[in-house]
Amino acid sequence: MATISSVVAEGDFAEGRVMVRMLRLSPAKASGSREGLPCAGCDSKRRRIVLGDLFEREEGGVAAERPPKARVPEMPLQARQVACVETGAEKIRTRWDGGEIVWRVWGEGAPLVLLHGDFGSWTHWIRNVLPLAKRFRVIVPDMPGYGDSAPPPTDWTPGSLALILSRCLGDVVPAPERYALAGFSFGGIIAGHLAVHDGDRVETLVLAGAGGFGQPYPSLPPLRRLSPEMADDEIVAVHRHNLAALMIADPARANDLAVHVQIENVRRARIRAGDIPTSDVLIRVLPQVRARLGGIWGERDAMSGDGIADREWMLRRIQPDLDFRLIPGAGHWAPFEAPEPICAALTAMVGR
Repeated sequence: MATISSVVAEGDFAEGRVMVRMLRLSPAKASGSREGLPCAGCDSKRRRIVLGDLFEREEGGVAAERPPKARVPEMPLQARQVACVETGAEKIRTRWDGGEIVWRVWGEGAPLVLLHGDFGSWTHWIRNVLPLAKRFRVIVPDMPGYGDSAPPPTDWTPGSLALILSRCLGDVVPAPERYALAGFSFGGIIAGHLAVHDGDRVETLVLAGAGGFGQPYPSLPPLRRLSPEMADDEIVAVHRHNLAALMIADPARANDLAVHVQIENVRRARIRAGDIPTSDVLIRVLPQVRARLGGIWGERDAMSGDGIADREWMLRRIQPDLDFRLIPGAGHWAPFEAPEPICAALTAMVGR
């Protein structure tokens, strides 16, 4: 597999202030073949950037010391809720050179592949898989480096993650069968590259709150931090506050299930998207996508801010008849906060 300059990030989102190390990797010749796509917009320039209280990147490629991690509180009721949804899935393990990719599959019908965001897993779609499975064969992987799946090589790029998924997806949806594809947040970036890799196999590509449009983060609210001496209820309160600040617009919807999903996903994530969501890595490859495009954004997406209209404009320059929908009152994690309108929009976009 061809390798190119990429970002390797280390940090802990839940602690509110992430220390990320950016390394300069030796670039290899990138090709436009299935062996790897250029990581457009992902440069290896070393710099220090502070985005509110969310990310801090240390200049010079030296990782800053991170504060001690708080313990993980037990949330048995919410763990059972996750297990109940997972019980209805067929779990498929596929192999690539670096290990396993784990997929969960619900329902029957036309294949619909859903990709999760950064610090995520299949549970980013936990409130969507069962409703969508009434009409589709819903297929959700843990992407490389997240959840149950093996981490990618350290020189990974969005294109190389997509290539791993493409190769393993062939064991779940054998070629030449076509499928619909949707990606949430960082998963939208990977979905765009996967759609390039798989070409005509992808009928529809839906981007849900995706980054990769070359836009900086808007002004973000400060996040609370964890400390080792915190009690369980204090830890849960920090996660709930941070979810309401960045991911979920209505604080009442940052419930215990959302907190449990966030805690577990952060704990198990072994790679970080770093600067990739603010690069133009997605918009530069989208003209190569042959699929019909769709866009779904939460109206109050804190990660996009006032840039949602610009993203719609950029997408319409590629496909003027784009189906683009705002979910009223929803934030960045709209699939969780507003599952009914998200499922309705997805069904309309991929089912026509």
